[in-house]
Amino acid sequence: MDNFTKAYNEVRRLKPDNNRTKKAIEVCKKYNLGELTLQEIALLLGVSKERVRQIEEMALKKLRHPKNSKKIREFRSDVIDKAIKNE
Repeated sequence: MDNFTKAYNEVRRLKPDNNRTKKAIEVCKKYNLGELTLQEIALLLGVSKERVRQIEEMALKKLRHPKNSKKIREFRSDVIDKAIKNE
């Protein structure tokens, strides 16, 4: 059984609640499913491809909002600093 099938089966067993999407993302990380298509994400979450696209668009819009720019710059700076220290 490939990793996508294992992840799909595990996500399907998750109870539908507010944390289901977060748990599904954790499952994808667990099985090392980094780059998934919208269709694959939709299949995992049990929603339409269009709904995944809408969620992605809303998330990107929130990230681009000026009130978040400082937080994102700080996060990027922390990540870069840690990467440099680990080299």
